[in-house]
Amino acid sequence: MVSRIFLAFMALGLGFVGVSYLIDPNILLVRYELSVADAGMDNMLRSAYGGFFLATAFYILLGAARPVQTRDTVGLVCLLMTGAALGRVVSIAVMGMAHPMITNLLVFEVVTAVLAAVLYVRSQPAAAT
Repeated sequence: MVSRIFLAFMALGLGFVGVSYLIDPNILLVRYELSVADAGMDNMLRSAYGGFFLATAFYILLGAARPVQTRDTVGLVCLLMTGAALGRVVSIAVMGMAHPMITNLLVFEVVTAVLAAVLYVRSQPAAAT
């Protein structure tokens, strides 16, 4: 049950980010003192952050709603958050620290990845059908 609640919160958070970037990428970029400079970047943000985050949120929501899918979806969240954190760490190592809010995002991604890993290990695999 804890895993399903965790997934529901993750779906809501990623869904919010996805919808926000689909509507107007600048809404969230302002927090990092960034803005969309041209149509190409707008397209990339709406696609990668908007569409991808929204599709991922829907998949995670399915994992929360379908117990047979919950464990695998928790594993997916662990992988996604680990990948996001890894990307931030590499960026910080190569380019240095950007906006201070990046640290908050990195901490969130690491904590979420660890929590998802713990939930994954503690959960039982779904019975084969």
